[in-house]
Amino acid sequence: MKKLLLAGVLWAGLATLAVGQVIQFTGLVVSGDSLVGVPAVEVRVPHTRRHTVTAYNGYFSLPVLAGDSIEVRASNSITRLRIPLDYPRASYSLLVKLQADAQFMPLLGAGFAQRFRELKLPPPPTVEMPAVSTKALRPLIYDTKGRKTN
Repeated sequence: MKKLLLAGVLWAGLATLAVGQVIQFTGLVVSGDSLVGVPAVEVRVPHTRRHTVTAYNGYFSLPVLAGDSIEVRASNSITRLRIPLDYPRASYSLLVKLQADAQFMPLLGAGFAQRFRELKLPPPPTVEMPAVSTKALRPLIYDTKGRKTN
């Protein structure tokens, strides 16, 4: 019994060491050219349920564990980083600059509006509805005792 208890304590201790310290990861996501905060950028720990989205001014806050890798994902860029396993403090702050890909730039502003107007969509399919009598659509009405009233 003592061996089993000792094995359980050792296993719990090793599991605690493997997980790491909880760190409050905060930061600001800004655009690379103007340093303005970028809203609605996803900050997440891959393969977990831990994630957040930046606020309207680009600020985010997320509890992570020492040793976690973190992804900052916008529609056109991904930034990856890792919290050191031996990080001694309880908070970690970062300024993330997003750089836009060249392939997305022509789709912004007037260029996007022009391409949208030139878009040729197929016509919607025609659907023919059969004639239905209103009597067939009228539901049966029952009173409180379950008797038909019409």
